[in-house]
Amino acid sequence: MTSRKTSSRKANSSRKTNSRKSLWHTTESFKIVEPNFYQAVILLADYKEIFVSTGVGAGKTSLAPIWLSLKQLQFGGGNVIWIEPITRMLSTVAIPTYESFVKDTIFEGKWKSKKENVYKNKFGFVYFLTAENAEHIQGIPDVVAVVMDEAGQCSRKAYYYAKARLKRTNGYLLGLSNPYVNKDPWMYKEVYQDYLNGDPDILFLTYSSLENPAFNKEVYEKDKKKLSPEELDFLYHGKFVKPQGLVFDYPNDLIVDIDISTNELLKKFEEEHPGRNFIGMDFGFGDPTVMIVGRWSEGKLYLIDEYYRTGLAPSEHADAVARFVKRYNVGIIFYDPSGIKDRLEIDKILKEKGIRVTWKTANNDIQKGLRAVDTFFKERKMFISASMRHMLDEDNSYVYNSKGLPEDRNNHCEDARRYLVMGIIRLTDKRRFYRRPTKKEADNWLAEHFHGLFKKKKKDWISYL
Repeated sequence: MTSRKTSSRKANSSRKTNSRKSLWHTTESFKIVEPNFYQAVILLADYKEIFVSTGVGAGKTSLAPIWLSLKQLQFGGGNVIWIEPITRMLSTVAIPTYESFVKDTIFEGKWKSKKENVYKNKFGFVYFLTAENAEHIQGIPDVVAVVMDEAGQCSRKAYYYAKARLKRTNGYLLGLSNPYVNKDPWMYKEVYQDYLNGDPDILFLTYSSLENPAFNKEVYEKDKKKLSPEELDFLYHGKFVKPQGLVFDYPNDLIVDIDISTNELLKKFEEEHPGRNFIGMDFGFGDPTVMIVGRWSEGKLYLIDEYYRTGLAPSEHADAVARFVKRYNVGIIFYDPSGIKDRLEIDKILKEKGIRVTWKTANNDIQKGLRAVDTFFKERKMFISASMRHMLDEDNSYVYNSKGLPEDRNNHCEDARRYLVMGIIRLTDKRRFYRRPTKKEADNWLAEHFHGLFKKKKKDWISYL
């Protein structure tokens, strides 16, 4: 990669300093990249998705600007995206690393919008985004390449939104991460497992911090004496260990593809799974308001759709409630017992629209609810549509704290589902749910009822004589 000329003294000094500490260095006329074996494989391999799980200090982030630049060159131009898990890392990690590499190269350009973190060079735009607002990824034009730095800290939906931006260009995705299986293990549960199952589009590499020549091996040797083998594997060798502390650690095959994107497909799904639809609802204002739609069919619960919105007043959620009730023909909503005021406001608007639905206060016993949901999973009575990104994101980060209680954060889908499960259990226990009595059974019951009343009255009359 050619660069603008620098003084010979500066170039030599840069080489002496950076050859030991950096993946690249600048000579008088060139910027030289000297990758290790694994880094070379990442830069040259032709897989649609490359994921890399390494130990700390393995030099993975410095690979990102090189890989993005090569993809722009490979496509002869095109837009690219760099994603970090949190906003602060854009200014402290992504942007400085990118600017450092492209300086004095053909990839150097100017900021189109520093405020929006949009950089422009002769090949296209470079968008620096955060996974904190994953929906913003959907607003970016199609791109030829995406880097997800610290991918294991990014949400599952950010990954799928990023992939969507690559479909039209048949572009490439690079995920760089440590093995964060406790935080949000979609990378382990889905991507890594797909790789092990032989997906031809995915390459998954794991390598140690020791592969980086600049890594401080003395620190490793000291920690080796203090850490458990599992901790050492996680911290320095990039190896996945079994997730610890997840409230619901269910198998991957309970996540299923359910396509109900059109009314015809919804009707087909409901015909194949005869039963009824219900909603579990958790209210929030500063927190998200959530609806989880579940279809109870032949003793199994299929979670098929979700609503997840933040910062809206109850009246602003009413249209969504109306839409869900009508589309899924919902007769009962199990709702957050602390949200009676919100429920009344929404129900008033629904009635004005001519929509009637029964609201049932949910059982909010958290421990009983957690046991019930866990039992549904263990007995394979509950399945989750793969399209329910918020639900799956929360499941992958819903953990127990040091006191043995679920952490009270990122749990709004969890609460709505708990209300739904407890509500269905309550209905089935009362035997009002599996089927309605036939006309003959109803007539017999009425006959017995009035016959009993007649007998009682006759005896009473006699006693008065």
